Amino acid sequence: MRIKSWEDHQKLKQKSIFKNLKWRSVEPTFQGGRISSVVVHPRNPYEIYVAVGAGNLWKTKNNGTVYGPSSHTVEYGIDDT
Repeated sequence: MRIKSWEDHQKLKQKSIFKNLKWRSVEPTFQGGRISSVVVHPRNPYEIYVAVGAGNLWKTKNNGTVYGPSSHTVEYGIDDT
């Protein structure tokens, strides 16, 4: 089951519009931050939600160019791990 899931993940990754995106840290240099979850809206790939370890939820509607606080309430335990 895990191998099939990994193979499916690799196929989706190759089809993704983000496949050549290089991740980089853009957090403040004077403090750290932990990302708990990243979720892309199922019908709008430009709308992305990012949950951070402190309990805040950030939202972008322009593919990550500008983030702002989401109006959704976040409860601890948003992380699946």
